[in-house]
Amino acid sequence: GWDVTCCEATQPSDRRQILNYLVNPMGEKNGLVKGADGHLVLEQGWRKLLEDDAKDATKMRTTGEAEYLHEAELFREHADAFSNLNQMVRNKVKEAICVLETSKTGCRINPIEQRGIMFGRLREFLKALKQEICAHIDFEYETVTTREVVSTIFKKRYIDVSHSEIVNDRPTFPTYIIEHLWDMRFSELVAGIEWFAEARQLSDTSAIWLDLAAYRHGIAGEMFRPEQENVLGKLNGITEGRAFLWPGNGVDINRAWFMHALHVTRKSAKLIDFVTSTGAVACSVAFPDGSWAFGNFDASIAQQLVELDANASKATEQRDLDMIFNILRSAKGGFKRFQQRLCRIAAGPVIREAAARGKAEDIS
Repeated sequence: GWDVTCCEATQPSDRRQILNYLVNPMGEKNGLVKGADGHLVLEQGWRKLLEDDAKDATKMRTTGEAEYLHEAELFREHADAFSNLNQMVRNKVKEAICVLETSKTGCRINPIEQRGIMFGRLREFLKALKQEICAHIDFEYETVTTREVVSTIFKKRYIDVSHSEIVNDRPTFPTYIIEHLWDMRFSELVAGIEWFAEARQLSDTSAIWLDLAAYRHGIAGEMFRPEQENVLGKLNGITEGRAFLWPGNGVDINRAWFMHALHVTRKSAKLIDFVTSTGAVACSVAFPDGSWAFGNFDASIAQQLVELDANASKATEQRDLDMIFNILRSAKGGFKRFQQRLCRIAAGPVIREAAARGKAEDIS
């Protein structure tokens, strides 16, 4: 069965800190190099260092290497704690499987805002898409855009039914909305969703609204009918908040509908998270563990957000742009206040990155 003591991490120091935390949050820095102030010493501004790398030849890791002595002693001294954690995880997985294995006969769900999808099923959906993309002769998974995936796969498969209607046996009211840009790489979208899920500690039964799963892509204009704003308003009313996935690789992030969604979410005092393919930051409500940052939010994207001019946002349809600009201009403080809020949110990752690199000019 699943065993947390067999889990690995890219950096041995990260693995040690996590294992420490699982048995004693106050002792998470044990066995790691600390400075005189008690804070962790970071190599190159980010890599934590092991205090000692002695090995226990009697215990092997899944990598085939001998276990570190510190970890081996941790496993022995806290065997009951790790055993209880393992059992809890197994029980949660069994519960999720029971839910996910319920009827998948599907049903017709006309209100678009009720086409949420449980996170476990969303993962299955994205995993299957990844396999299909990797097998596609014209696609490279790491570079193909979401728009290309929709055009090539979705518009042929989901002509008059959405994926959510296929896998759900009843309307599903979502808890969170995933906002993303179709010109971003599909692999970035998948990675961003995983970062959001980890940061917010979502379970397999958490309900998500993602346009890819919610829309009937073959019905011309379902996403762009005049009532679209009304659908977005209804979604905002029934959900707890939105995760905004910002793309890298030179994709233009200054899109009007994105700015509109951000404005509506903030105005209604809903949860807002900013996410990239490498990490997430909480903008309005701390993550469940009390932190405001998870992973490493891409500092280059944060810099773009700091410098972004919402007054220069773009949209495919001029009528959409006019409507959104009117909404932003008429809001208290107008464009200036909107941009000040956006800058304040994005400044955190920029400052952290500049401090890690020792570039004082970026901080000032």
